[in-house]
Amino acid sequence: MFQHNNYMSFHKYVLKRYHMKSHGVKRGEDIDREILNYLAEQDWPVTTEMVAEKLGVSWNTAQTHLYKLMAEGKVKGRKWEDKISGY
Repeated sequence: MFQHNNYMSFHKYVLKRYHMKSHGVKRGEDIDREILNYLAEQDWPVTTEMVAEKLGVSWNTAQTHLYKLMAEGKVKGRKWEDKISGY
């Protein structure tokens, strides 16, 4: 049986995915992959600001993904003045 709510949820999902692809919106796993690729290319630690600028995302987005990757053990952060500032 067809239910209206399921249709609307699916419709919103399809529109969101279309919007993301057609307007260059990055998904979380894409950002994670880009961060890991960027860090692998670097010869020295980089800051959250450098990551954000390179990927074209906000500082908060970059920081959130860097913390997530740290929690997963995929990157290491360095403390500087009681803050994690280098990856």
